[in-house]
Amino acid sequence: AVPGDLNNMHLLGSYSIAFLSFVSIAFAAIHPRDFSLAMRSVLTKNEKCYMNPNICAEVMIGDEVNQQLGYDGCQRILNPDKVTGIKMLNCECNLYYSVDSGSCNSGVDDTIDRLGRWIHCISTMHFSAILLGAFAFASAIVASELLNEVGYVTDSEGKVYQLDITGHNNVRVITSERNDGYYIQPTSYHVESAHACNFYSEATRGVGYLIGEFPGPVEADFSSNIWAAFYECWNEDLEPTSPPGVPVRRAHSIGPLLLFVAASRTPTLRLKQISNHTSHTSTMIRKQARERRDYLYRRALTLRDAELASKRAALKASLASGKPLSKDVAEDQTLRQDYKYDESRADRTAEEELGLDDEYAQLSGVVDPRILVTTSRDPSSRLGTFAKEIRLLLPTAIRLNRGNMVLPNLVESAKSGGLSDIVLLHEHRGTPTALTVSHFPHGPTASFSLHNVVLRADIPNASRGTVSESYPHLIFEGFSTKLGQRCVQILKHLFPPREATAKVGNRVVTFKNIEDTIEVRHHVFVKTGFQSVELAEVGPRMSMRLFEIRAGTLDNKEGDVEWHLNQYTRTGRKKEYL
Repeated sequence: AVPGDLNNMHLLGSYSIAFLSFVSIAFAAIHPRDFSLAMRSVLTKNEKCYMNPNICAEVMIGDEVNQQLGYDGCQRILNPDKVTGIKMLNCECNLYYSVDSGSCNSGVDDTIDRLGRWIHCISTMHFSAILLGAFAFASAIVASELLNEVGYVTDSEGKVYQLDITGHNNVRVITSERNDGYYIQPTSYHVESAHACNFYSEATRGVGYLIGEFPGPVEADFSSNIWAAFYECWNEDLEPTSPPGVPVRRAHSIGPLLLFVAASRTPTLRLKQISNHTSHTSTMIRKQARERRDYLYRRALTLRDAELASKRAALKASLASGKPLSKDVAEDQTLRQDYKYDESRADRTAEEELGLDDEYAQLSGVVDPRILVTTSRDPSSRLGTFAKEIRLLLPTAIRLNRGNMVLPNLVESAKSGGLSDIVLLHEHRGTPTALTVSHFPHGPTASFSLHNVVLRADIPNASRGTVSESYPHLIFEGFSTKLGQRCVQILKHLFPPREATAKVGNRVVTFKNIEDTIEVRHHVFVKTGFQSVELAEVGPRMSMRLFEIRAGTLDNKEGDVEWHLNQYTRTGRKKEYL
């Protein structure tokens, strides 16, 4: 691992390798026999050398000393089959040993090849230095071959960023105590890191094991060339790109930024250039997040004011009747400090206040809804036909062939196009199984399961020909609870309101709740008398069951859950939720 200026470190590494090579050649020329022994020596594991003028090593059998070896020369090991280790006591001894009964000086090469246990401390140190230099040189060569690849990193919000490696020579890692994220100078491409950002690291493979120690376990299925960790602390210079083909897997959270590169080349880390469209996308995402925060803040203030108004009303009623206050009102310090009679308007309940801040209240009845009907990716022909019929059911809807578009891009396109809702259809083996309705720009998102779906062509005696696209009459029956009214609110805003002065029309769409199952029917009618009509079903016909209402849009998986159908909802006593 070489932090700092790679250009200088490259020169320093080259000089170090040249110096080690010169020392090794000189040592081999002056002490050829010692050099030969050093090249074949193997030290016993976990050995420590201690200076002893008389004894070079101790031969161990178990935990006991069996034999002491002298300072110099060849010595024969007794009972070699029982020896468990050799403990070095002197690093300056020139000792080699044999288990043969013959002369040590004759057949030295055979003894070395057969045993492989030669101890020479000083020569081994030189040999280790040679190995270290060779290892560093090999690492630099391998790293230099891998430094041209492209890597990806991801931040804590799941955004993926693409990194590029070019041939500049001024990469530098600067560790800092700043807390405002990393900063990239546009001219010199220096990288600066910050602490306490809680960023995630995205790792590499291949050269990573040759370079050095790394911070924590990291997984990567696609190869890159460096270890890097970034976090976008509100930095305008870092812009997201499309994720790679292989999913980026998030690593463990680590401390300060660590960047490991090799010293063979002098690369520069820079952000891959992003088009102006991506910059516009980032600005749009930040704007939507800000609007969502403002909406939630105003909603919280509304709830607080409504609760305070109810307590004020209780206080006024208590003063008028002379009855004692309830404990929660009497001990409310906020009410004592900020108590004011507001006679300009009547006190409203929390539900009435929330109705003023409804998601649909701003444009309901003012602008017709614009609905986008689409399907899951790679739909079957039956699901495509069902999507066409849903689009005919909703007068102001348009249908989109989704292709390979992912949800975040789909939602972004819908918001930029001024659409009010998305209707997303799902299937299982050609059978429509789910319908999701998401309202823009702040939600909610309602999910329904679909059952008994019958297309127009499968309905007996159904009305054929061109489907009327006049604004339909809506019939909602059986929705009596608060959750039911919330469901009605979501469904009715998929249809444009009918003008009071318009003619009667000839279409009616019915949503009837029967034991929490919503039956959907689509009819056209013809007046046959003053107070009689004749109905003809058009289709499609289906049954829907609500299983979740979540705050936020379709791509927001972290939104608050208003209601969901859990595994124990229908196993207790009989209760109708809609």
